[in-house]
Amino acid sequence: MRRISKKWLHRLVTVHGLGKALDARYQRLGLFKQYAGLDALDIYIKKCYPKGEDLLPGFSYQAVREELFNDIEDVCIARILGNDLVPRHKLGQTLENTRYLLEHEQRFAGCEKIWILNRFSDRTVASELKALIASYGQEYVEIPFIPSQYREIGLEPTSEAQLRQHIGTLENCGRPSQVMTLGLGLLQRKIRYAMPINEARNVALEQARLRARWALPMDGNCIITRQGWNDFHQAVQAKRKSIYAMPMARADVNDAVEKRANKFSYTEEPQLAFNRYSDESFDEGFYYSRRDKVEFIWRLGKKGVWDKYKDAFFDPSRRPAGELKSRYGGEAGRVIRLSSGTEDGQISSGDRHAMRLKAIVDYIAHLDEALGVEKDKRLDIGEFTERLRSLF
Repeated sequence: MRRISKKWLHRLVTVHGLGKALDARYQRLGLFKQYAGLDALDIYIKKCYPKGEDLLPGFSYQAVREELFNDIEDVCIARILGNDLVPRHKLGQTLENTRYLLEHEQRFAGCEKIWILNRFSDRTVASELKALIASYGQEYVEIPFIPSQYREIGLEPTSEAQLRQHIGTLENCGRPSQVMTLGLGLLQRKIRYAMPINEARNVALEQARLRARWALPMDGNCIITRQGWNDFHQAVQAKRKSIYAMPMARADVNDAVEKRANKFSYTEEPQLAFNRYSDESFDEGFYYSRRDKVEFIWRLGKKGVWDKYKDAFFDPSRRPAGELKSRYGGEAGRVIRLSSGTEDGQISSGDRHAMRLKAIVDYIAHLDEALGVEKDKRLDIGEFTERLRSLF
């Protein structure tokens, strides 16, 4: 058997443009510090061949690429776990859903599962999740919550003219959902730190791309059925695109979800799947509950109810709609979102949204109080509502 030399492999990687991508990705992940003295290619081979297996022969780029990756998994599901947001979620629901997933989701051949712990402010909950995940032999990566960093974050500056124009009328000052939406705009820097959903999705993408051909950065309470898994593989093999949408349904209760899969309506905002060669990422300027995943869906050109969403003055700027359309392969597989513990099946989408807004504002207020944040960096919704009323 003829061994491919490192020099020849390095030429293949460089000529086909993978060198710079590896350097940038490994720099972000801090792997050059972890593997001192190794260059990107050394690290790359080390991760692909942790046991030091010989590279197989073949001088075409396609053959080398396939052989390089024959020790990695087909798919890595990287689930993001976040703080319970009461009343949108039942207290303890994240731990309950994680346990359900570990116990009930099937083991898929060629699939690795990892978990991203996204800025848990309650260290007890974080410790319980780590112990639970480890007990099933799975890995986790933590994005830590550092109180001193959070205390430095203030409110988004706004003018009275902007506030008056957004709220519109005195009558709207009495509508909690409209006041809360505006409140989120003022709290956006705090939200980006305390629940950095798109930062966590990007961490999930980076970790999954290291481990598999397909990266599935998923919300932590989503389960994939056997049929959904099979449908995903059939779709990605047929179309050969780099990004797919995974239609999602919402379960009313966590009971026999797999058996009831065909009875659900898969019309919710989809999860997304990425080929490891794709270099796209989520825009971290968009924050939780304010177009965070929708911004990427817009760029894919996937049609949905989100096409009717209007921007506010405090929203980040959108990138061109449909700019990633050529890379989008359509729908592949499907997932089911587990219950939030609040009888989702009996709550309208509008009420869910209102509950989510209140939960976010309440959670930030709780952090501010618990950490002794200065008053000028806090948002009191009662005082804010009166301030809005005074503008009319």
